Amino acid sequence: MRKMWSFLLAALALTGCAAAPADALPAAETAETAEMTTTETEEAAAQPVGFTVGNLSEVPNTCGGYWGWNTGDAYYEIARLDDENDQESMHALLLKTDYATAQQTVLCNVPGCTHDNAACPAWLEDWARTDLLVMPSGIYLSYAGLDDTSPWEQVEKACRDDFEQGNVKNFADEEAYIDYCRHNYELSSRPSSIEKLNDDLTARETVLTFDPSLLGSGYFAYCDENALYAKEYSDANNSRILRLDLTTGEWSTLPLNLGEQVRGVNGHRFLTSRLLTDAPLPDYNDREAYNAALQNARSELVWLDPATMQREKICETERLDGSTIYVKIYNDRVYVQDNPQERSEYGTSYSLSYYSKDHQHTVLIDTLPMNLYLPSTDNGFMPIFGSEERGWIWAQDYTGNGEINYLIDLDTGEMHTMTQTQYRDGMYMGVSLMAQTNDGRWMVGYKPHSNTHNDRCDYGFIDPQEFWNGSENYTPVQMWD
Repeated sequence: MRKMWSFLLAALALTGCAAAPADALPAAETAETAEMTTTETEEAAAQPVGFTVGNLSEVPNTCGGYWGWNTGDAYYEIARLDDENDQESMHALLLKTDYATAQQTVLCNVPGCTHDNAACPAWLEDWARTDLLVMPSGIYLSYAGLDDTSPWEQVEKACRDDFEQGNVKNFADEEAYIDYCRHNYELSSRPSSIEKLNDDLTARETVLTFDPSLLGSGYFAYCDENALYAKEYSDANNSRILRLDLTTGEWSTLPLNLGEQVRGVNGHRFLTSRLLTDAPLPDYNDREAYNAALQNARSELVWLDPATMQREKICETERLDGSTIYVKIYNDRVYVQDNPQERSEYGTSYSLSYYSKDHQHTVLIDTLPMNLYLPSTDNGFMPIFGSEERGWIWAQDYTGNGEINYLIDLDTGEMHTMTQTQYRDGMYMGVSLMAQTNDGRWMVGYKPHSNTHNDRCDYGFIDPQEFWNGSENYTPVQMWD
């Protein structure tokens, strides 16, 4: 099913949409703004540069259930529902794991609900391009529509060709397959939207819709208590930050400098980097001259206050995205992977280093394992809108037989090997570090939920120090099914 649906998405998607001009951003359509005129929209979008933000946090990648939304008291997620009778199913449920009770429940209070159709507020027919948001004002779903779609006639022809070539296995009747494709086409070509669950979890309604092209090449990466923030980066043009108010549907845009891009957030500020060159960069379209100018470029990292547009310099580094890769910021230090070392034709090793506020470069680990992957466990592990910094990163090594997981101490450089494993897809692999609770426990995904729901884990709680010591003595969560 995944293969067939990927084919349909490929037929739908078109690339290369240009970013909408910053002074032409209409408000998202809500009950309050549906009557807004073009003039009013342009006036709203042309407000002075700069806007006030709340407590900023990174938006976890909850699409497809890979990560969830951690409030510190509970873990919210989109759980994929694998169907033994329909391998192409994209169905999912919205689940909540309460840390105090160690119970997982469906986000639905409809009496007698079977949680398997659109009458259930927690049921999703298609989880693709959908993210879960848990804000002080309620529980939301953010759907990212396609920037552009092919005409149905073109998609229909591709579907019929696929059927006639014998590539469709689950449909014996061609027209039934075309009806299926048409339904998915209409599902995928709907506009971007924000939906909200009612406070009593008995219904879900659309509260905002907007044209996907408003985001240009950007995507929602951050949030505060009231809004979503998209970052859009361009080598050729000025980048920007866009703000969508979830209450009013109003858009605001914050132009950035040429070559400036957002790397993270902390409190009320954005972490950005920009290129420093000895002379102004040539025109981007003069590729030879532009690339030559980059050879001696450096990167400057700053804290950007979006309300005042003031920038506080943190440090300078070797040029990021060259042979230096940004990892994270911790304790006013900017951590990078740098000093690439070709180990063999199969891979490269890096050093793990950091730059301090006085621009000093310190090597924390001289040689990391070859092709070490540093997944973003900042993305959802710590409580959203929380203030506590995490002094370690989770690293994965796939170059040997199986998988080796490490916890790297960002103060000492100690690489602690995780011995806890789970058996999944015919091999042993590391357990998943899902979330830290407000009372300091870790929630760990320590084994597949079942053969049918192999994409999901059973959860358990454990003290962090016990986990570092190798313990697998988890306090299990009572899963919803």
